[in-house]
Amino acid sequence: MNVTAIIPARMASTRFPNKPLFNFMGLPMIEHVRRRVELCNHVDRVIVATCDEQIYEVVTEAGGEVVMTSDRHPTGSDRIAEVARGIETDIVINVQGDEPLLLPDEIDHAVQFIRQSTIGEAWNATVEIKDQSELESSAVVKALVGANNRILSMSRRPFSIKPFIESREVFRKVLGFIAYRKATLLKVTSLPLSPIEKLESIEQMRLIENGFALENLRFESNYPGVNLPEEADQVAHVFKTDKLQQRLLELTLR
Repeated sequence: MNVTAIIPARMASTRFPNKPLFNFMGLPMIEHVRRRVELCNHVDRVIVATCDEQIYEVVTEAGGEVVMTSDRHPTGSDRIAEVARGIETDIVINVQGDEPLLLPDEIDHAVQFIRQSTIGEAWNATVEIKDQSELESSAVVKALVGANNRILSMSRRPFSIKPFIESREVFRKVLGFIAYRKATLLKVTSLPLSPIEKLESIEQMRLIENGFALENLRFESNYPGVNLPEEADQVAHVFKTDKLQQRLLELTLR
């Protein structure tokens, strides 16, 4: 089963303009993400999908594979679908370009699980929510996970008025790692944006609202992503203080 990771990236982020080229430790964020995925043993191909010449030039100069796409895509999944239509692959992974601290080992573990699945249509990585502030932050997308480990819904707001300690088992933090069977990706992105997707600005809701099964992939490492400019400081702190991240940084800077 062939697995392709496609990283959607654009400069015109409403919450953090020019985010893909934000510099961490001498390297643009998009290159941190791309090189992390390149370190994976079970991902066959890594492509950056962008509508911006600046990103295209940065990735090309670094020796990465990049495809120019339309600038009219409403979501990252729509952008990667344009690229996926033109390549031979069984599984497409949307690795979002604002997750520079994702661990290659966790990605590999997830890919191995997906390869063994005979009925799954799509998968999304989640981690345990660390504290009350994450549960309440609108920058953190929360997943409501059912007893069958299927993601039932997603929201930027807490799902329940129950105390945090009672909620953390069924509410999980959504990571920027969404995997699709190629056929599922193309079906979903052929549909119009769904009501909750538009309301919450959460692209995975198009899957859920249209009856596709979105399986939960449990990751262990709850590193910060970069949704807002102030979160860049948190990521920079992790790069400077976390020994595992420092080892990975050495590999990506080679």
